[in-house]
Amino acid sequence: MSVMQGGVGYMVSGFGSMEYPCDGKMFIGAFDFLWEFGDGLEKVWRLGEDITYVYQRKNGRVGINCGSEIFYELDGDHLGLVQPNSWDKFRNGRYGEYFLEYDSTDSSRIVNRVVDADGSQVADYIGSGLSYIGMWAGYFVFEASGVGVVASKLNGVWDTLFVPTITRIKCSHILGSNILVFGSNANRQACCEIFDLVSQKLVGFFTFDHYPGYVSEIYVYDFDWYFCWGDRLFRFDNKIVEQMLPGCSVGGYYVTAAGICVLSGDEAVMRFYDHKLKHIKDEVAVPLPGYVFSSFSSEGGKLVGYLRTANRAAGLFYAVALQVCSDGCPSLELEQALYQIEKHPRGQAFDLIVRFSEGVAFPTLLRQTLAVLDDSYSLHRNPESNPEAALFSGRVELYFIDPLTEEQKNLLQHGCQRLCALYLGREAPATGESFSFRLVFAE
Repeated sequence: MSVMQGGVGYMVSGFGSMEYPCDGKMFIGAFDFLWEFGDGLEKVWRLGEDITYVYQRKNGRVGINCGSEIFYELDGDHLGLVQPNSWDKFRNGRYGEYFLEYDSTDSSRIVNRVVDADGSQVADYIGSGLSYIGMWAGYFVFEASGVGVVASKLNGVWDTLFVPTITRIKCSHILGSNILVFGSNANRQACCEIFDLVSQKLVGFFTFDHYPGYVSEIYVYDFDWYFCWGDRLFRFDNKIVEQMLPGCSVGGYYVTAAGICVLSGDEAVMRFYDHKLKHIKDEVAVPLPGYVFSSFSSEGGKLVGYLRTANRAAGLFYAVALQVCSDGCPSLELEQALYQIEKHPRGQAFDLIVRFSEGVAFPTLLRQTLAVLDDSYSLHRNPESNPEAALFSGRVELYFIDPLTEEQKNLLQHGCQRLCALYLGREAPATGESFSFRLVFAE
């Protein structure tokens, strides 16, 4: 299934799956499996450990981190281990060509070192923690735990700019000549404090009744900054922080010269608004009852995230990659299920039988197997939300028509075991048996 001009959604298991756009392609990781999508083809690899993140190495190839010091490089169809450098360890050098290292061997004197791409130390800061905010007027600006916002030109001299009054700080960002500090107060209200870097003064404090979370996806248009804060959309006009679409959950958005496209976190619908978000100029609904948009971010001209079930934390999700449309909502094509599900009576209960179609490419077969197994468990775990769950035996049988190699059978077995382990201790109400699965292969 190739990526269309508008966008595409790939079926994945809600438990354990993450998507990683990189090098113009889409990657999906689940446990120690990595799928690659590109040029109408899908590939899969099994790595030695669970995947932590996927990124682009300094040589332009795709890198994969599996925690600690385990790094891989993907070169075409070849996957090999590599010796990591600073670029690998700190995910592309988020401060241009600089990296931040931590030395906590002496708990009473934690050292934060700023090093260049060659590993040479250019500055250090003694303190319990240092978080990068951004650059302004040649200064590197950080939030220092227990101190406040500090800055340095990496010449060994550190200045404290200001001390926020917010006690529960989530994150900070530089917007124009202002630092916006986001967090919450004792009443769990979202708080935003504004510091003017030019006048060196606090110039604003705003509170909102929503769970704050982190700020992501900052766009600027016509001297206004737009951002998602938690699951709400806000605008900052250099003076005031204003909540847009009050009461509406936002799963993702993007801004163009023609308006703002918002992916609803309450329903499977995209809407394109004017910049004041007063009028709807375009609307596209995804015919998927019970699903909502979630956790979208922009990567390389695309918007990537999930269509997930609104009332379940797991199950069958869609990993979605949308092409940004400049004057309206993008179209979206969802991958079709390549299997049939039926119930098979077992006493007073029933097993779930999944039969896969013929001619399914193995990477897709593996991915959809994990998705349907997760969905079967998730959908039948709670009789209160699904009355049929009271009669579920706890067993899912998956039948494969096409002949498979021993390696492919082992990969299917391994993936299903990893997924089933996430439901460890879950017992079927009808039988008292633990959730289980059985793979049936063609002779």
